[in-house]
Amino acid sequence: MPRRHQPIPKYVDEIPPTLATLEQLKARGLQPGTSCPVALVELNTRDSQRLTGLYLIEDARPAEVSA
Repeated sequence: MPRRHQPIPKYVDEIPPTLATLEQLKARGLQPGTSCPVALVELNTRDSQRLTGLYLIEDARPAEVSA
């Protein structure tokens, strides 16, 4: 019998304060603590629509610096 996964939360045009996109984490010098997002956000503008993953800020870790 296949294993059922919990549905992932989806937000539209707003990001809860405890979550951040990959770009937002990178801007803070962080990287996600897990490889899978914990939620999704749909960001809409007049000309486009974008769906991106959200990660827990509290689980983020310092980004690795390349030499």
